[in-house]
Order: sequence, then C-alpha cells, then structure tokens
Amino acid sequence: MDPAASKRARRKVAARHTAGSGFALLPALLAAAALAALAAPGSARAQDAAATVTAREIQAHVEFLASDLLEGRDSGKRGAELAALYIETQFELLGLRPLCASWQMPFDIGRGATRMRCVLSCGGRIQREGEQVAAREFSGCGEAQGQAALATAAPGGRVVVAAEQGGEDEDRALAEDLARRGALAVVFVSSEPRFGRRRGDGRRSSGAATAGDEEGSVAAGATLETLAAAGGPGEAIPALRAASALAASLVEAAEQGGEIAVAVAREGASVSANVVGVLEGSDPILRNEYVLVGAHYDHVGRNDLGKIYNGADDNASGVAGVLELAGALASLPRAPRRSVIFAAWGAEERGLIGSQAFARDPPVPLEQIAACINLDMISRNDARLVEVVHASDDLLLLAEEAAARHGLAPKAGLAFLLAASDSLPFVQNEVPTLFLFTGMHADLHAPTDDAGRIDSDKAARVARTALAVLLAVANGDARPAYTTPGLGVGSSSARGRRLGFVPAADASGGGVAVSAVSAGSVAARAGLQTGDVIVRVGAAPIAGSRDLRDALNALAAAEPFEIEVRRQGESVVLKAAFAE
Repeated sequence: MDPAASKRARRKVAARHTAGSGFALLPALLAAAALAALAAPGSARAQDAAATVTAREIQAHVEFLASDLLEGRDSGKRGAELAALYIETQFELLGLRPLCASWQMPFDIGRGATRMRCVLSCGGRIQREGEQVAAREFSGCGEAQGQAALATAAPGGRVVVAAEQGGEDEDRALAEDLARRGALAVVFVSSEPRFGRRRGDGRRSSGAATAGDEEGSVAAGATLETLAAAGGPGEAIPALRAASALAASLVEAAEQGGEIAVAVAREGASVSANVVGVLEGSDPILRNEYVLVGAHYDHVGRNDLGKIYNGADDNASGVAGVLELAGALASLPRAPRRSVIFAAWGAEERGLIGSQAFARDPPVPLEQIAACINLDMISRNDARLVEVVHASDDLLLLAEEAAARHGLAPKAGLAFLLAASDSLPFVQNEVPTLFLFTGMHADLHAPTDDAGRIDSDKAARVARTALAVLLAVANGDARPAYTTPGLGVGSSSARGRRLGFVPAADASGGGVAVSAVSAGSVAARAGLQTGDVIVRVGAAPIAGSRDLRDALNALAAAEPFEIEVRRQGESVVLKAAFAE
C-alpha cells in the first residue's frame, strides 16, 4: 500500500465525517478500510491476478458493509452514505481514478423515497407513528399547533379534523383546498380501528413481528420539536391519518375549540449516489472501450421496531466482489487493453434508480461499453452452484468455462432475473450483459441476512469467475456480441458438454478463438492450442459461441467427432471424444 495514498484517503474520510456525525464512526471506518485494502497495488506480488481474490478480504468487506453501524444502508440515509464513502476510499487506495469529476455520481431518489414520521398531540395525549396515527404520503413537513376545527368550519389558522374522503386522490384534493384556505394542518379520521404495524416499506418481506423484535424505533423518543427541526416546512400542510379509536377525542377537540398539535418529518435525503471509478486501459485505441463491472451497495435499512436489515448477501457480497476485482486488476504489471469501469450502484432496492440514472445520462457512450458484468447476491446456498444469466452467448460461454475452472457448477438462470437487478438498463440498451447470482434464500430482505451467514469462499470463486470473463473481454481483439435474452432455457452446461478451454470473444472472421486450454480436458487430449480458432465441430460450422454450444449438445455421447480449427492461417482437423 502506498503510504502517501493511504494518508490522503484517511484525511479525506476525516474531512467528510468529523463534524456532526453523532457517534464514533470514523475509527471503525478507517480500521475496516485498512483491513479490506489488503489488495492494494503495492501489496500484491502474485502474477496470477485471481490469487489476489481471497475469501478473507471478501469477508472483511462484508463484515463492514453489513455491520449494524451502517444501519442497513438505506438510500438517502447515513448508513448508505458511509457505505459509499467506504467504497470510494477503497477505489482510491487501489489506484483507480474517478470516472467523472468526483467519485460519487448523485441522482434524485424522489421525495417518496424518504421515510415519513409523525406525532399527534390531542387532549394531553401524544400519539406517535404506529398503529394509531400515520403520516399521509402527500403530507408536507413541519410543525403545526392551533385550535381544532371540523372540515365544515372556516379552516384559517386551524388544525382541521376531517373524515377520510374515500380515496387517496380525494384526500389529497381536500388537503390542498384546506391549505389554500389557510389551514395549519389536517387530521383525517379513518374508519379502521388501528393500522397494521408498519415494518418499513414494500421491499421488506419479513412479515409480522417475531418474538425477538424489540420496541423502540428511531422515532420512539421523538418530540414535536425534534421532528419539526428534522423535516422543516414542506410545500404542503402536514396531513395525518388517525385510527377510529382516536375519533372521539379529535371530534370533541374540534367541537369544543381544543388544541391539536402535529409534526411531520421526512427522515433521510432525497438524493443518493453511484460510486464509479475507472482503470484506464493500456491499448491506445481500445482504451476508449470499456468493460463495466457493477454491484448495488444499498439495502433496505431498518424497520419500525428498530431491527436492522444488514444485507450481507444482498448485496454486500457483490460489492465485495467488485472491490476484489478492482484489487486484482490493480495488481497486474500492465492494465488490460480495454478500460474497466467499476460501479457501486445506489438505490437498487428502490427500483434500480442508480443504474437507470447512469444509463439515462451515461458518462461514456453506452455503445463504447463492450460488456456489463453484474454481481448481486453471490455468497449463499449450495457451495458449488452459481446461476449464470446473460444477454450474450459469448459471455455465457466464457462464464461457464471459468466457473468450472473455479470449482463451480454453472446453471442457466431465468432471463427475468436480468430485469430484477442492475443488469436491466444495460440489457435495454443492448449492451452484452452477464449476471452472476447464487440464488434466493429465506434471509432475503430479513434481519437475518448477516455477515456470519455468507460463504466467503464461494463468493471468492464467483468473483474469480467474473475476473476471468472480465480479462477475456478486456484483452480480446473482438467484442462479445449482444444476444436477446431467452425465456429461461437451459445452457449447454446442463448436459456437461464442455471441451475444456477458455474462449476469447468470437473471432472477427467467424469461429470461436481459444485463449487457453485446460490440462487433461477433451480439448487438450484432442490437441487444441492457444490461438486456434474453432470453425467446425462434427458436421456443424461454427460462426460463434451459440453455434459451438448447439453443436456440442447435438453430438452423440461417447462417439468421436472432429474439431476443425484455423491455426496460423492453415486449416487443421483434430479428433476428439467425450468420455463414456
């Protein structure tokens, strides 16, 4: 590790988080950064870049990113900001440079992405956000206190008590009308006796409270003053919803001219950011093309009971993989020919907002991105299984061969998964895309997705698989081709038809180029050599990766077949066979 670079990074962290942090974040952040930056350029001596991708370093990254300190990394919250800063620090220590003017590329996540909190005081009793009161989504932020009045009375300077109008649009229209006529706030009385306990938002799938849950959310000790200070006045008046159990006291206050006080605040910011670095390629021409490697760093925060959803597998594991890939490339004596963009996406859990923002206003033309590799949830389930989802047959073939070399059993993932993560914006723009994923599990979007449950060795092998694909594309003469995703059909790996070589991108003159041959494989026994271009298997001509896979699947088991290759301008026919 370059001591000067490390010192600069630490100063940057200190400058960003010294003032007003609220608790001792800085020592933990720096300690984790120092531990996880073991793959910095000066410390990696091995020529094999894959050897620098280790389970220990992945575990270190995940331990920090999925710690309670980061409070579930919810977009717009301090935990997500700390995660972004951690990733930025790692990129800087590894010798990357920002792709744009700064490491972080901000984007809007909208007012609705922030969390609403409210307090209602009537008749000497205070009700906080929960089963009895809730803030309306269209509510303004701020504090209001004044004489109560029914909706039929003059609203000016008063807190209005009104029955719900039968729908969101009707309630919003009434609140806007009351605001125009000078009302301070509005409390809608519901016909429901109580509201279901809110456990966050629709992204969380944990269901009802469990025996281990503890009362005491962030707002449990809030006062009217602190809530008002946190949110500040909004563009609309505060609007609350009260359960029918409170109806009698609210109506009584309105009829007798009693006082009602309310406060509504939005917790969190309305912006988040992608963290994006680049390693410039070594080829004077190809450096203007890019391989994009990404993973989302956000998760779903905490629920109203204070439980933290740490998101170790989803997706601290993928981020750890991206950081390890950056470290592996930084260890090389020479950068790959094409440039490599490393992206940590924000707000994936809110609807792929970060990656969509990148694709909508790309810092480099999307047509110059030769391939996109997405890592999302790479550390759970069967120790050997990895799902390979693709929008490029070339990338699929590369991934299948690489996965097998690293002790993984590749399985064709359903194409719809491309739309469930940050692959989608790139598939929509026909960028050749590969998505590595190790499957769903019961801890998904639950407080139990903790660092102690990940399989860091498996995550390291998935990352090494991604590294092999990355290097093949970044150093290849030709770019992989885009393939329109299918509907979840299986790949050749399901039948075990594997020659045992590392393919390069399809050759410009047709065929599949060979960049390496695995010892003891079918390809090695047949005499396939590095630099060969496969142009025929059996009777089937090979123009690209899909032809090769189809031809291998069509062969009869255990019967010899021919492999025709172009070798140094000559045609060579090899004899091969799969084992019985």
